[in-house]
Amino acid sequence: FFQSNLGYILGIGQTDEGLARGIQFYPQLPAILCLLVFETIAYISNSRKEKVMRTVRREIALGTKYPIVFLNIAKGFEVEDFGEYDFTRIDFSASKTFKSRVLGNISAKVQGGWVNGEFPLSKSFAYQGSRLEKGLGISTPNAFETMGVNEFYATQYVGIFTSQQFATPFWIHRLSEPRLGFSYNATIGTFEDSERHQNVMFSDTEKGFFEGGMILDGLYRSGFSHFGVGFFYRHGPYANSDWKENYALKITLKTIL
Repeated sequence: FFQSNLGYILGIGQTDEGLARGIQFYPQLPAILCLLVFETIAYISNSRKEKVMRTVRREIALGTKYPIVFLNIAKGFEVEDFGEYDFTRIDFSASKTFKSRVLGNISAKVQGGWVNGEFPLSKSFAYQGSRLEKGLGISTPNAFETMGVNEFYATQYVGIFTSQQFATPFWIHRLSEPRLGFSYNATIGTFEDSERHQNVMFSDTEKGFFEGGMILDGLYRSGFSHFGVGFFYRHGPYANSDWKENYALKITLKTIL
């Protein structure tokens, strides 16, 4: 175990952004196969006194009683033979978990972003949608459970993810320790000059995207892993006319240490 406080990364680099499905940026680059992005990046993360367990394969965050803050600033430059876009991109997040003997664990995360200038679609903000068209999916923390992948984009947005899990289980058994929980997620954002990105269909969330969920975690436990099930439903301005397209039934997975 170790504790991390303030981390930062400064970098400079060039990337080739492939044109997926023939996506074009107008009026520049109407018929090339890659987009050159030359940018500098400043990354700052503050997770004061966060305990982390280091394993052979990865690091597992164990949480902290202080808020975890993240800030990322990127600046793209139009440089001959190196970069073709001049833009500024900022994204941030702040998260905190509150512990209560009565209400259990209450988690909240606020995140947002802003990008301005000339940039390929890959440098805008694609919402973290995790809904599958068919089959049973896996619940993803701090993501929109009922939103499709790449369904919405934004050049400026703000979103909030909240969840609660009661501390007292319905029963305690060697293989089962179910706890009831709830989640609610919302976001609002706009996409400026969307007509400049051609050959791709997407929407923004100018009217607000909303979803709620109920989770029964710990139905089955094995070692440090707890498995459960979650039901999530999409409502509001971007709800589909067919109610079957608004819900998502997913498996939940948590690591308990």
